[in-house]
Amino acid sequence: MKKQIRALYKGIVQGVGFRFTAREIAHEAGVNGWVKNLPDGRVEIVAEAEEETLQGFLTQIQHHFARCVQDVDVAWQNATGEFRDSRALLSEKQAMPSEIKHSIEKLRQQIRHHDYLYYVLSQPEISDKEYDDLMRRLKSVEDAHPQYKSPDSPTVRLSGGILEGFETIRHRQKMLSLITPTHLRSFGPGMSACIRG
Repeated sequence: MKKQIRALYKGIVQGVGFRFTAREIAHEAGVNGWVKNLPDGRVEIVAEAEEETLQGFLTQIQHHFARCVQDVDVAWQNATGEFRDSRALLSEKQAMPSEIKHSIEKLRQQIRHHDYLYYVLSQPEISDKEYDDLMRRLKSVEDAHPQYKSPDSPTVRLSGGILEGFETIRHRQKMLSLITPTHLRSFGPGMSACIRG
């Protein structure tokens, strides 16, 4: 019996080839539907096929992206026939501009709230990793939709105030920002070469 799934994937699932790979897997399996990035950083798939085919499709995606997917929520229902056209092999569906703009504003508000808690009150509510994830998600959405970039976005501005009681000093050498995983990956081979001599 044909079924329909609505799967919401959470994790590092945007910008890693997730949609492309999902479409390839769907094509091989004969699964019809669509896939789209959501403004909140998740990826949504709505697809129809025989139940066994959909199970295999979901298993292949989970296997392929095991390191990227933190959580997946799958809702099942009977097929609606919405994807009868065989050309609809997991096509991409675009988010509405109002959804994107709302998501960007919501992320900016969240980041500003956490900036205030961290920099002004010195009472953070989330971990540095959670904060970095919010900032990466916002940057990703802004990069994908440059029409919504703003000069007051947390991605281009320094955060909040400074705690009282600190003396201003001038550093002899430029203070660089924290190293990202990308920097570490490029740094590793160079260090290995230096150590080997």
